[in-house]
Amino acid sequence: MAGAGACGGYLVEHDGFRLLIDPGYATVPQLLQRLAADEVDAVSSATDIPTIAPI
Repeated sequence: MAGAGACGGYLVEHDGFRLLIDPGYATVPQLLQRLAADEVDAVSSATDIPTIAPI
C-alpha cells in the first residue's frame, strides 16, 4: 500500500481483523482514503511513529 509519496506498509486482514504493519511515511493518510480509522484493529511498527498513534 504505497503511493502519492507514501512509503510502503502492509494491511493484513484475517476473519475481519485488520492489522496495519510498519506503515511508512504518509501511508496512514492513504489508508484513510480507503478505510475509516476505526476499521483498523491494531498497528504494529518497528519504530515509534507519532503520526499513527490516534489509530
